[in-house]
Amino acid sequence: MLKELQLPANCATLSAGLPPNAFRLTKLSQSAQACILHRANVTFLWEFTVEVHDSNSLASQKCKPCEGGVEACSIDEAQRQLVALGSNWILSDDGKLISRSWKLKNFVQAMQLISEVARIAEEDQHHPDLHITGYRLVKIELTTHAIQGLSENDFILAAKIDQASAKLGFR
Repeated sequence: MLKELQLPANCATLSAGLPPNAFRLTKLSQSAQACILHRANVTFLWEFTVEVHDSNSLASQKCKPCEGGVEACSIDEAQRQLVALGSNWILSDDGKLISRSWKLKNFVQAMQLISEVARIAEEDQHHPDLHITGYRLVKIELTTHAIQGLSENDFILAAKIDQASAKLGFR
């Protein structure tokens, strides 16, 4: 008989179709850094760390299609990822988007940046919100609309935008 623990309501027990002597996993949440494994009458706590990628690692990845059904990053995960990204991206107060702004020399530079970001976004099929105000102020906002929050795709695209901006000479 499996030993049951009192777990929060947002936990998921994954055991359908497993043989009786197999491990049963209780995942605390997608963003949890620990989970509980059950086998027979023994319970194990498995702790792990959430992987955070640096800017170069992120930029080398391709955005994955997202149609929903996954949890958005927690604010803590997003903050850790922004530190690892090492850039000028800012996390919104509600943790649902990241943004970055540039004050460029002129309208032509603003359009160069927007055009390059549009090319990258179309290539990865992950589209940011793009804003030009005052003819040379560019602001880019990233969020994954399907999950109403941040996903790894947002950080991948942020890293690629950072690289493009640097190649254009815009810091």
